[in-house]
Amino acid sequence: KDVSRGIGLQFLHLSEAAYYGASEEDLISAIIPTISKKQDASNVFVIAESTGSGPSGWFYETYRVAEEADQERKEGKKVLTKWRPVFYPWFLDVRYRRPDLLEDGKLPEDQRFADSERYLRERFNLDDAQLAWRRATILDEFRGNEELFRREYPASPEEAFLLISSGVFDTQRLLEMRERHEGELREGTLERTPTGDLRFVEH
Repeated sequence: KDVSRGIGLQFLHLSEAAYYGASEEDLISAIIPTISKKQDASNVFVIAESTGSGPSGWFYETYRVAEEADQERKEGKKVLTKWRPVFYPWFLDVRYRRPDLLEDGKLPEDQRFADSERYLRERFNLDDAQLAWRRATILDEFRGNEELFRREYPASPEEAFLLISSGVFDTQRLLEMRERHEGELREGTLERTPTGDLRFVEH
């Protein structure tokens, strides 16, 4: 039942907030207004953290709003939301290194990871020991599935919110295209025409 209504919380930690399921909207709509309206904002701390669960839901939408607001703050604009985006990529953790897997100080070549490792080197300047940890973790914990690794250990917000695909589109290519065309992207859906062709319908 609505046990959260009227409590007047000053500190709230929402853990794995992207996975609350069908009760997500009811829970958030009951808790958040209670905090923001009944307490002095300077004494209130609300933390919502989670691994991603695809590009939808309360956590995803809230993070995107916070990102946009953060950019507007940097531009000197006034914003309405109090949320602040915080993202920690896996490679900031100093434990995520495997220098013991290097051969003569270098990471052995493996064509299965060539594209993704090249991308990570170029964009984030990762070294061989970090990539060796990544490679070993993908093989040991995720049975070679890079997409599952990206969801649990994202290198960027884009990776964190990727929908695990069915294999129709290559995730690595999508990430590279998104970065290459930042600012040019449009949102929409693919719809099939009466003749069987696909067309893009912008939202």
